[in-house]
Amino acid sequence: MGKIGYLSLAVALTLLAGIDRLSSGPGPWALDREKGFIGGLHNSLSLLDQAKQQWAADKNKSELDVPTLDDLKPYLGDKRDGIQRFITLGIKFKITSTVETQSDVATLTRDLRFRRGYCLFYPAGTRYCMQTGWVYPPAGATAKSFGILWVENNLDRLCEAALVFLVVGNVLVFLVKKHRKLKHESRH
Repeated sequence: MGKIGYLSLAVALTLLAGIDRLSSGPGPWALDREKGFIGGLHNSLSLLDQAKQQWAADKNKSELDVPTLDDLKPYLGDKRDGIQRFITLGIKFKITSTVETQSDVATLTRDLRFRRGYCLFYPAGTRYCMQTGWVYPPAGATAKSFGILWVENNLDRLCEAALVFLVVGNVLVFLVKKHRKLKHESRH
């Protein structure tokens, strides 16, 4: 193996070690509190939807009626505190009508990051709905550009792609050199 091969191997091992240290959102490297946030937000929207359905049935409301959060509090029971913690964290809940289930939306009113460095960044204006999933604000709506956010939120995938590129590239270089060597030996 030549100097380039050793250098490529060193870079690949460094990238592999770096992947273990990086976090890019909910996944194998996400922090427990980030996983708790995402699961709790999902559960809060589900609880709000159930409370909304119960409110509509108890109050004989039409499918087009939209309750307020205060209307739903009696139907939330002890889960009210969990939803209030999200409101305190900067989540704004938008309650929708009962026409479509799971259509309520939670919107971040301020930036949210669970640790320093490269990890998933939730800019203010990010929305989560159980029907549509995560929706990030358009480029220019935050202090960071969309490109920087995309790189930060996908850094683990970029590192994995770079590692695969290096390994495949080294295999191809090895095969080409081997082919040239065999070709050269067959001439002599």
